[in-house]
Amino acid sequence: MKYAVRKLALVAAVVAVGATLVTGCSNAAPSTAPEGAKPAGKTVKVGFAAPLTGDNAIYGQGMKRAAALAIEEANASDAVKAAGYTFELNAADDMGDPKQAVNVANLLASDTGVVGIVGHFNSGCSIPASPVYNRAKLAMVTVSSNPALTAQNLPNVDRVVAKDDAQGAAAGELVADKLGLKSVAVIDDSTPYGQGLAEQFVKAFAAKGGTVSIQESVQSNEVDFNAIITRTKAKKPEAIYFAGSLNQGGLLSKQSKESGLDVPLIGGDMIYAADYVKIAGKANAEGDIATALGLPLEQQPKGKEFEAKYLAKYN
Repeated sequence: MKYAVRKLALVAAVVAVGATLVTGCSNAAPSTAPEGAKPAGKTVKVGFAAPLTGDNAIYGQGMKRAAALAIEEANASDAVKAAGYTFELNAADDMGDPKQAVNVANLLASDTGVVGIVGHFNSGCSIPASPVYNRAKLAMVTVSSNPALTAQNLPNVDRVVAKDDAQGAAAGELVADKLGLKSVAVIDDSTPYGQGLAEQFVKAFAAKGGTVSIQESVQSNEVDFNAIITRTKAKKPEAIYFAGSLNQGGLLSKQSKESGLDVPLIGGDMIYAADYVKIAGKANAEGDIATALGLPLEQQPKGKEFEAKYLAKYN
């Protein structure tokens, strides 16, 4: 299942935020109803921001479904019912664009019914949006992984996955130690996520004695990689490390193999999805490797339970 690790992290985060908000709202407005009376109902909005359209929609839509599932579970809990609250997801589409992310952040921050934010997905969106939420005193729970996000030291920002420096370093060590490769081409997608991941990979790989035969960046909307593949082939790398999204990663894998550069593509968690195989083609994707920011579902305390509920609700 696509992005199960990040989805489960979001479910846990939303439920945790929900439990905190019930306590916080109850403390802020103590009930004056007679003992034993049913508390008056109150709707509490949880803001949500992610790419719901565009090339990154596969990530955002999965996140939205997971967050909606968590809201549903929270509303069914005895604690929330007893407190008289109903949680509601207020979702907005940032399209994976930093400028739109700031617009979305201002929109959600202006809604006085919103008490916290789940999002954004892309680091390039979370970094500029986070100060907006901080000024509005809104808690922000995110799966964005670029270290610069939390390096701002904003008190409202909570990250629920490992940072890119951990993932990139682990990939560098994997390629050098477990795969025994000595020469790798490195390509990133010019986003904070891609650049940060590539930087950490290069640092770790070089520390292990590896050589980066060529290092280049592409724009996040590029789809034709023939020129960069030609330059890369001349350097004869043993693998390509690509730091970017599954759409570009799949196309890069497909085009490189079809051009005769038959080496594995290794990437981060954004290519960890079934759609990557569809885009690259099963034969081309065979042997490619993705790292992920967390344990497999079956090794997480509530992983299998989440998977069963998610599949039952969304097929």
